[in-house]
Amino acid sequence: YHGTLYNTHAQGFVSRNLGTAIVDLRTRLRRELELPFGAERATHLLEPRLAWTGITDASQAGNPLLVPRGAVLQERVRQLELYNVLRDPSDRIQDTNAVTLAFGNRLFVPTPPGEKGMLEPPRLFLDTTLSASWDFANDDLRNLYIDGVMFPARQWRTRFNTGWDLDESRISEVLFEFAYSDEIGNDL
Repeated sequence: YHGTLYNTHAQGFVSRNLGTAIVDLRTRLRRELELPFGAERATHLLEPRLAWTGITDASQAGNPLLVPRGAVLQERVRQLELYNVLRDPSDRIQDTNAVTLAFGNRLFVPTPPGEKGMLEPPRLFLDTTLSASWDFANDDLRNLYIDGVMFPARQWRTRFNTGWDLDESRISEVLFEFAYSDEIGNDL
């Protein structure tokens, strides 16, 4: 349930009541992999996910507009984290009846022994998600997204995401970021 109560001098007291729901089915599959070039074994986690997100349709025309809807919604952020759809703070929220299919992948590699020769837990090397969504309420096939982060070495990281517009068969957005962090907290 998403309820908003308004009390303004111009309109007095009004309310907006929306029913919201998420059904999120997922599981984790784990397997050990042999890495190429004589490297040690790695652990691969695959997380298939099927989710439904729903928001009821309610007339919001008479409600005050104190927080307008964004001009450009961050669809990637909304599709990868469905709670961003349900917790939209704007005063105009579209009805939604969407199904999302996603596949998360995580790859963990062995960490070299610590300074006293003690074994360290495996470190995350790659975390990526491939997802697509269809909104039946708005007859909208959303973009296909691949989003991820890679940690090739202890102090280096790469973040990337790409959106492919399935309706227009073109790339809709791309981000590639490469960063270095040192032990005292500097980031480049």
